[in-house]
Order: sequence, then structure tokens, then C-alpha cells
Amino acid sequence: MKRIRVQVAIAGAGLAGMALALRLARRGHRVALLERRSRPGGAVHTVPGPHGGMDNSVHLFLQAFTRCRALLEEIGALAELRTLEAWACVALNQRLIRLPMGKGVLASLPDLLRLGPPRALGLGRGMLRVLGTGEPPRCTAVMWLQGRGMVASTFEARFWQEWSLGVFNTPLDQVDAGLFSRTARTLISQPRLQRPLVAASTLERLWILPLERALDRAGVQLVTASPVVEARRSPGRLTAFQATELQVEAEHFVWAAPPHEMHRVTGLAELAPPFPPHGEGLHIVNLRLPVEQRPASTPGLRGWFGEAFQWLFDAPGGEAVLVGSAWTDAHLAERHRMEARLPKLLAPHGMKVAGSARWLVQRHATPLQSPAHEAARPGVHTALENMWLCGAWVDTGLPASMEGALAGAEACFAALDSALE
Repeated sequence: MKRIRVQVAIAGAGLAGMALALRLARRGHRVALLERRSRPGGAVHTVPGPHGGMDNSVHLFLQAFTRCRALLEEIGALAELRTLEAWACVALNQRLIRLPMGKGVLASLPDLLRLGPPRALGLGRGMLRVLGTGEPPRCTAVMWLQGRGMVASTFEARFWQEWSLGVFNTPLDQVDAGLFSRTARTLISQPRLQRPLVAASTLERLWILPLERALDRAGVQLVTASPVVEARRSPGRLTAFQATELQVEAEHFVWAAPPHEMHRVTGLAELAPPFPPHGEGLHIVNLRLPVEQRPASTPGLRGWFGEAFQWLFDAPGGEAVLVGSAWTDAHLAERHRMEARLPKLLAPHGMKVAGSARWLVQRHATPLQSPAHEAARPGVHTALENMWLCGAWVDTGLPASMEGALAGAEACFAALDSALE
């Protein structure tokens, strides 16, 4: 059996684990990074297919994702992001409505009035209700908004439902009210942070290949196809990660893989956070569709209000990508009916269907962000003095996103760097 001896052993080569390994290695620490799959990247990956690579989504960033931007710049991949104009052009009742992003409330009023005075007034009133309160009690966002006087049938309640799907990939009745409130206050009170950015290429090219090259240059030992099956312990400490035909001994250990996988590891199962069972998340759907009569320019985000699909993006080769969050099994059962509606959906955006669609369904891919999940999010420390936790699922105060993953890596690095001194 092969043995490796390092200062830090990290289980899980997702975005958080790779970012943490890079920071540690650049501080001069010897790091081994173990990944159970045959490729690094975790949830951030590109799916191979008969027509080339297809991402598990078209990935949207905001200016608020400062950690993502800093890391992309550090690994030389910032040019793979393109900035969209500060508009969200959404089809509402077969008519395009342009909603501002990255503009203050007063500057946005002329555009909001295009919604019609009742809707604009309701939306403004709803924003004030969200911004003008402190930290909500532990409940779902929909319960909290109803307590703030928002009736489900009103436009402002429907707006927040769409906002929740766009930001959290999760409906309001499954998002923790505190997480919802903090995120909304941050983005709405600082409009420039809403300015959208979009990946101009696949995630493999944006994140994974540049990170792999950076890890290699920094001297990180990346070992794929090596699931951790046992954590060997002495009283109060870990001594080794036992993987398939490999034992990694270290001074410090980090679990950066999904938390539910800890249950499979002898010696770690009792340290797993008490999250709701894995697999309860809803589905995320991508649909690639050949189109013609494409508009000459993209004036910002494009999408729909109140539809199963939320966003529409350009793709290479004369295709459009439609992204739907939080799909249920009932949605999937009706996808042929939904596909038949595509010409009508695309018409307001100036597009015409020019061929059959290709579907990519990620089952149970929506991150769980319910009150129970938020209450169970752990810090980076564990009961073992030399083991740490890392990922979007630790208690960062952010949604379970790419920015959340890097925030988890940042918190873990701060704790580890101090321990390694």
C-alpha cells in the first residue's frame, strides 16, 4: 500500500477543497488533495456529450461574488467572464419588461413604472418591507414575507418567488428567512453588487483546468479516484486518511467533500452535521436549443417571469440555453408539453426554434437551504483538535453557491493557517 506524508490532507477536490489546497500550498505547506471521482471539480463540472461539453448550468455571477473574481484573476481565468448590461429583460404576459440591475432605487423608478403603477407600487412597498427589518426568526422566507403582509397572489410576492429561484435555485417555502433577508438586504441596498457576469465558456475551462494547473505549479499532490473509506484516530486526533490502496498521514486533516459522505467513512460518521437527508433537493434543468433570428445584442439577462424556465443565455453554434431551477418530478413528467411551448416562450425574445432540444437534468441538485438546514450548518472546527471542515455547507452566512464554497475555504484557511504556525 502506498503511503503519503504531508502537513495537510484534504478530502474532496471540489471548488472549496481546490481553493483551500492552493492557498495552503502557496503559504509553503505540503498538501495532499484526495478526490473520490476520476476528476476534480465536485459539483462544478462540464458533462461530455455527443455534441461537445455541456455545463451543468450556465453559471451566473454577480459583482457581489468578490471571492470568485479574486480567485479567477489569481489563476488567470478572469477573461472567461463577460459582464452583461445592468438589465434583466424578462417576458411577462408575452411582453418584455426591462428590470434594472445595478441601479439605485430612485434611478430605477422610470423602469419600474413600465410594470404599471400598481405593480411598481407593490414591488417598491415589498422591497421596503424586506429592507426595513432586522434578522427574522427561524422560519421559511414565505412564512416571514406573509407575516410582513405579503399575500401570495400579489405581484410583489410573485417577484420574490422568482428572485428566490434566481438567487438560491430554491422556492421561497424552502429557504431560511434569515438567509433570504441577509442576501436581499446586501444586494438591494448595494445595487452595484447586482451587476451580472456570466461564464463565457464551460466551467471546465473557467475553473477546473486553470485550478489544476495552479495546484500542480504549487506542488499539491492531487489524487483522483481515491475515496476515503476510513479515518484512523488516536485519542482526540486523526492520524491518517485511508483511501483505496493509499494511506495519507498528516498533521492536519480537512473534510471538504459533501457532508453526507462522512457517514460512509469509518471514524468520521459521528462528526457528520445533522443535515436533512441528502437527495431531498429539487431538480435543475438545462435545455439546449438551436435557434434562428437571434437578436443582434444581449442587453443583459434574459428570461421569463412565472415560467418553469427562469433564464435564457446564448451558447456557441447558434444555440440558446434555457435554465430551470427547482423542478419537481411533475415538471419533468410534463417536459414534452413544455418543449411544445418553446416557440411561444422564445418569441418575445426575438428567437425562433430551429431544431430539436437537448435536455440535461440534474436530479436533486438544488442545495438545501431550509431553516433546518441553516440551523445545522457547522463551523470549521470539529471535536478533533486537528480536523477541520470546509465547503459551501459550513456556516458562512452565504447561500450554498460558488461564492459560498470559497467563503468556506477562506474560513477554514484562517483557522488552519493559525494552527500551522
